[in-house]
This record gives sequence, structure tokens and C-alpha cells, in this order.
Amino acid sequence: SGRLCVRGSDGWIEVLSLQLEGRKTMEAAEFLRGFRFSEEHPMLL
Repeated sequence: SGRLCVRGSDGWIEVLSLQLEGRKTMEAAEFLRGFRFSEEHPMLL
């Protein structure tokens, strides 16, 4: 779906853009298309 949502103690927020250290700012959909999750960088579904 190209959406990146994060759950906190009060509910969910949608991440619209983000910036990894040393990288350019990108939209969440662009991040999800290219980032490779691993044991070092896990993602919980």
C-alpha cells in the first residue's frame, strides 16, 4: 500500500517522509520500495 504507520502508546501515526542518517529526505513509499529489512533492521507486522 506504500503506507508506513508506527504504533505508539496512544495509537498510530502515519510516517509521510523520513531521513536516514547521511541520506536525503524521502517519502515513506520510496523508503518501503528500497529498504531491505534484516535482523539488524527488523520490521514487525
